[in-house]
Amino acid sequence: VLNSDFMAGSAKALAARLHEAAGDDAGRIRQAFLLLYGRPVTERELRVGLAFLGAPEPPGPRASLTRWERYAQVLLSTNELLYVD
Repeated sequence: VLNSDFMAGSAKALAARLHEAAGDDAGRIRQAFLLLYGRPVTERELRVGLAFLGAPEPPGPRASLTRWERYAQVLLSTNELLYVD
């Protein structure tokens, strides 16, 4: 599921929507959590997200998704989004 064409397309759409919604990475992360999970992001989740988005790209071939699209892909594949408690 994580690497399916459907998930990649959904991640691209989410990343584009978030880029329109906020001007900086922290604002986009906050918006993503409200949109996807219906709750505010925790400080720890914000720190982890910012660390991922700010890390240098590893050497080697370029990924087919941008850093933001990969982050959106992870957010879309969490148990919190897939299952209702």
